[in-house]
Amino acid sequence: MLVLSLPVPSWPVLSSKPGSSLRGATLPVPGRDCIPRVTYLPEVHRSPDTGLPAMDPLKLVALDRDDVEIISTHLQDSVLKVADIRWRADENRLVLAVNRFDWEAALENHPEFRRRRAVLRFDRVLNLKCRNVDPRDGEAVLNLLAVEFSETDPPAGVVTLLFSGGAALRLEVECLEVELSDLGPVWTTAACPSHAHDSL
Repeated sequence: MLVLSLPVPSWPVLSSKPGSSLRGATLPVPGRDCIPRVTYLPEVHRSPDTGLPAMDPLKLVALDRDDVEIISTHLQDSVLKVADIRWRADENRLVLAVNRFDWEAALENHPEFRRRRAVLRFDRVLNLKCRNVDPRDGEAVLNLLAVEFSETDPPAGVVTLLFSGGAALRLEVECLEVELSDLGPVWTTAACPSHAHDSL
């Protein structure tokens, strides 16, 4: 998993955006041991473009740092547009629609390079700030490198979404409630993401 530590000198507040039609399932109540924090929901899909079987849709819930590391691994090298970020200040919620790269399939004996549409949702968000992200440029493309969480006054803390090119989102959260859910069929992509420092 790619873990980066970047300085955060200044964080302009991201402008509020109108609510979107993206809706997510209700998260489990923290502390209820009967609900698994990380689950795989098997489902069969075929891409209408390729006819290939899709990867099993993911549905992951994160309630602590270890859970966030799992979600971060699955989200590494996801791409999205700035317009795909929805900050719902009145609901204390941040929603991002991403094209997730399937690293599990890419690392198999017979690798396949493919992506899938997914939704990443953060609840109990008290404040959202951004660095090198212009909310007015909705067509700008962001490449997600990692998602990190650090506690400040437990269970409160800070979630940081790190993108290539020095862009980042910083979320101050009352407590950690994150959900990653896959949507729809997959599609193939020509190449596997790579980074210049991977060989170091």
